[in-house]
Amino acid sequence: MPPKTQDEILQWVRAALKTNFQLDPRSVHLDSNLFTDLGLDSIDEVELAQHMQEFTGRRLAPDDFRVLCTVEDVVLSVQKMLEA
Repeated sequence: MPPKTQDEILQWVRAALKTNFQLDPRSVHLDSNLFTDLGLDSIDEVELAQHMQEFTGRRLAPDDFRVLCTVEDVVLSVQKMLEA
């Protein structure tokens, strides 16, 4: 699978958040905090990590999982997983 651009990954994140958590994609920005801005909780974070793994076909490292706080963190983690 060729590496995707950050913009393409951001579009995927927006779609995943809409589908799985009923969030308006227009409210999802790189600097959006998953918890305080978007209202996700720790269970939602685990579910999002599972979707990231399904999308990339790679396992999310525990250290990478712990730093998922913003949408940008998710985009960068997905990009790193795709490049691995």
